[in-house]
Amino acid sequence: MATALAKQVATCNRRSRERGLVGTLTTLDWQRTLNFFDQLCAAYCVTAVAWTIDQVLST
Repeated sequence: MATALAKQVATCNRRSRERGLVGTLTTLDWQRTLNFFDQLCAAYCVTAVAWTIDQVLST
């Protein structure tokens, strides 16, 4: 069974491919990004809300 994190990554990669882009994000990449920002949405709104991959990768 895939984890919620793996499902997020798979969805992101699928949407990228649908747009003709290379979808190469890995679960490890995404986990490292979350860890780097202490699980906070520090890149945009500096709150403790859960991130979505869309906030990191342009669509």
